[in-house]
Amino acid sequence: MANLTTYRVFAYLRLSKEDGDKVESDSISNQRKLISSFLEKRPEFKLEDEFIDDGYSGTSFRRPSMQRMLKRLENGEANCVIVKDMSRFGREYIQSGLYIQRIFPEMGVRFIAINDGYDSIDKKQSDDLLIPIKNLMNDSYCRELSNKLRKQFQIQRSNGEFIGAFAAYGYAKSPDDKHKLVVDDYAAEVVKGIFYAKLQGKPMQRIADELNHRQILSPADYKRSLGLNYRSGFSTGDASRWDANTVRRILQNRLYIGDLEQGKRFKPNYKSNVVLTRPPEEWAVTHDSHEPIIDRFTFDAVQRDLLTDTRCCEETNLAAPLSGLVYCADCGMSMIQKRVKRGEKFFYYYVCSGHKRKQCSTTHCISLPLLENSVLHSINSFVSSVLAIKDFVEKTDAERLMQVRLARVDTLISRKEEEIEQDKELRFQLFELKADGILKRDEYVEMKDAISDRIEKRQADLTALNYERRELLVQGSSGQEWLRRFSQHCCFDKLNRETAITFLQQVRVYQDKRIEVEFACQDEYLTWKALMSEMQKEVG
Repeated sequence: MANLTTYRVFAYLRLSKEDGDKVESDSISNQRKLISSFLEKRPEFKLEDEFIDDGYSGTSFRRPSMQRMLKRLENGEANCVIVKDMSRFGREYIQSGLYIQRIFPEMGVRFIAINDGYDSIDKKQSDDLLIPIKNLMNDSYCRELSNKLRKQFQIQRSNGEFIGAFAAYGYAKSPDDKHKLVVDDYAAEVVKGIFYAKLQGKPMQRIADELNHRQILSPADYKRSLGLNYRSGFSTGDASRWDANTVRRILQNRLYIGDLEQGKRFKPNYKSNVVLTRPPEEWAVTHDSHEPIIDRFTFDAVQRDLLTDTRCCEETNLAAPLSGLVYCADCGMSMIQKRVKRGEKFFYYYVCSGHKRKQCSTTHCISLPLLENSVLHSINSFVSSVLAIKDFVEKTDAERLMQVRLARVDTLISRKEEEIEQDKELRFQLFELKADGILKRDEYVEMKDAISDRIEKRQADLTALNYERRELLVQGSSGQEWLRRFSQHCCFDKLNRETAITFLQQVRVYQDKRIEVEFACQDEYLTWKALMSEMQKEVG
């Protein structure tokens, strides 16, 4: 009796979310049982090892266990691969066919797909046609499923449903609805601490160092500590640490003010592993979709701080109160803080950075105490004015206030629509002037482009006004968060970083040491001041 050829077998098992309703039949345990049953009846096969990719798509061969198996096959450690069916091996028909019909035969590796009845050394003539068709069907299945999932995700995003695999640090998926976010109290307190530390003027690396010193788990490690199978491209080792980039991502994430931004990144198609970024205007944004951790007033202040060019004091390692906020009123260049030692004391002052570059005729030098006192006086006056508006609003009939606010917005909308129509008419007249030979082509193009840019800007203003009107109708007379924010402020006796970055947009210094303060919420202030004046006229 002839000796049977012995085959050293690698069993390959795979499962991913793309398998949909077939998850139970394609489960890892069922695949293992099927292959074990197959081997029990065939003594010529000896199982050398088992390779499992759980949670990996079949559209790519860049699966960790698949790559390890292929490497060991190249090393001659086995000469047979057995799978439940061809879809477990792969769903990309070109690459799957390449391995099954060319690479494996050249390596002397036998390939068996049990449920498909395929065996590479005992194949029928029809298998040469069957294999490409099978692989093509698997590939087509992935393409159709990918299209369905993309459409489904698009609908869910537009409905404000959270569809991420993991909630961002500070939140968790609701146990009642996985598409809703709820606050994670422990992580939320860490997030609040990060925002508060930035308002105090702490640099991001110092914030990260303090978190590490307090042994606060990084976002990635915290998720894993909760038992989540979390993988991130940002973590570099078994245990990740807080760093400046992690802190920055938290400080810039609008999720913490209740805004859900999704669809920022995408893959061109189901076969590609390249991740592309969409422009912000194409993101799916849902405002007030969940409970905020940070109020918008604080968030906006931190965003302004992130945009400033700040330098920390050597003594405190904190940003100076006015760092990055002071500018020369004449040349527009930033003013920088200097110090000079006189005797045993240091004296601090600001000078125009443009003077040294010969972009400004004078230094605009102003002492730090004089500048800070002037700014502090301006802030206190501004806060007093806003509190007066707040008192007036609280005493005003809410319904009447709503009518006045809506009337004002409607007037601005009508005015903006008229301006857009006038610009469009002017653009058409330019075309007629060009057609009549009155305007040369280059003159026409230059003027048309200028008008088109103006129309685009006015369209953006109109969109903002329409959004403001919708917010008014939704929120009613309660849409006064920034006014209520001032109720906790009365009078400041000293200027610090938190106060400066919260209230100030820019401070401009003139040569005669006169200052001009632009406040962060100046537009809101002017709007409410105009409303108060209108209503006072009615009463008067």
